[in-house]
Amino acid sequence: MHPRSLPVREPPLPGESLTSFVRRHVVGMGYESMTRLLSLVDEVELLPHLDHLGRGPPLVALSALLGHPSESLAKMTVHGFAESVVPQPPGAPPVTQCDSKTLLRFFDPVHPRVCPECLRTGTPYERLSWSF
Repeated sequence: MHPRSLPVREPPLPGESLTSFVRRHVVGMGYESMTRLLSLVDEVELLPHLDHLGRGPPLVALSALLGHPSESLAKMTVHGFAESVVPQPPGAPPVTQCDSKTLLRFFDPVHPRVCPECLRTGTPYERLSWSF
């Protein structure tokens, strides 16, 4: 039986990535890995990199598990930058999700970057901006 939501309620931190947010829940629950926590999400075939997770059933299922609105979680992914990085013709509606070309061009999940200065201040966590 899968729980509806986790008993641990971590608050999102300013500029935090979805991967970091989930990782802090993993630590809070005492799980050995992210795989253990993500196995509780029934729906899905989650991407190997959570920061690329787009809007849809997997994000909604993860939102229910973590007890945070899916729109809040969507802003913790690289898709939060979509309006700034995906070219659109004038007058077109705002873009809410990056296409695969944009993901490949701007966001590298294989070689994450880290800011040592950011990690020295307060609670250490991964910033979404590091994924550029």
